[in-house]
Amino acid sequence: MTNDQLLRIEKKLYPEIKVEQPIKRSIVNVSAVRVYLPEFLKAVNMTIERGECPKLLVKRTRRIKTKADEVEIVFVGTEKERHVEDLGYFLKPPSSWRTWGEIVLTPKYAARFIEALQDCIADYS
Repeated sequence: MTNDQLLRIEKKLYPEIKVEQPIKRSIVNVSAVRVYLPEFLKAVNMTIERGECPKLLVKRTRRIKTKADEVEIVFVGTEKERHVEDLGYFLKPPSSWRTWGEIVLTPKYAARFIEALQDCIADYS
């Protein structure tokens, strides 16, 4: 999926939300993206192990209100490209968790992720 396709999908799904236009952007493959929702005893997952294609959109934007530049890391995937699991297999009670998500990268994916971040901030070095 190209960056332009992603932007069109974003605008189509959320026409009422004003999203800052990216100054620079890159798509990065990852091994897994997980967001844990301990309040609901659920986790939202996107993993290559399940045949899904987890990706991150790394983009630099300029905030509309403050005019400050930001680097955003956005999870990318449709409803069909992720799944929800119960949190039944954890040893600690979810109410005591301090972490609530993770991004898993292979060394190759990590190198690409670093390149995407460096590209976003290249003119700030």
